[in-house]
Amino acid sequence: MTNWVFVRSFVLAFTAISAFLAIIGYAVSNWLVPTPKKRFLTPYMEMTLAPGWQCHWEATDGVCQKYSENKRDMDRSAIAIFTAKYRGPLDTFACYEQHLRTPRILDSKHGVPEGRKSKFKHLKMRRIGEYDWMDGLLFESEIPGFYTQYLGTFTSRIGILVTFAVRREQLESRTEEIEGMIERINIYEGGGTARYTIGESSNRCNGNPISDGYAAAASKGLRPAH
Repeated sequence: MTNWVFVRSFVLAFTAISAFLAIIGYAVSNWLVPTPKKRFLTPYMEMTLAPGWQCHWEATDGVCQKYSENKRDMDRSAIAIFTAKYRGPLDTFACYEQHLRTPRILDSKHGVPEGRKSKFKHLKMRRIGEYDWMDGLLFESEIPGFYTQYLGTFTSRIGILVTFAVRREQLESRTEEIEGMIERINIYEGGGTARYTIGESSNRCNGNPISDGYAAAASKGLRPAH
């Protein structure tokens, strides 16, 4: 009887210790090897997403928003949109600059002009990976009460546009989160873009480089097929 009690006690103790060590091992492994961050992949580029952000395709656009932990509640204070097209004559930094400096008439959510224009905040060139991008910030150029950050660049083959729209009250608090994603944009094509200085070109561009040609991108292989 004594031997049986000893054996049972030993087994219980061994099981408890094994379970404890397994929990410790799992915690340490997660600490040493964190869960890889999600990436949004397109045929032409990828971006590492901040925690909680998810993306999907709508027609020719990749649309990304943040969700709660239960993945049911959408954060409507910020949205990111990716799109691309085969490069045309308007895909130059000079044309991008002209377009971003041109005020837009703000429309309501029903598409009715509200009588006020978008407000230009800043425009600069920045380096992300191997490419120069034009980075512009406008207020109420897309959505009433929202700032929209435009990031545009081009390769020898395609023009790429990335936008982040953020509610006015949250612009400062979301900056670090959004900048973290922007700095992790990676274009698959190598080569980089030619250097450009803001304001260096006086040539006029007839057309809208942001929208011209993007509607046809789906039929030209610039987004995954469903």
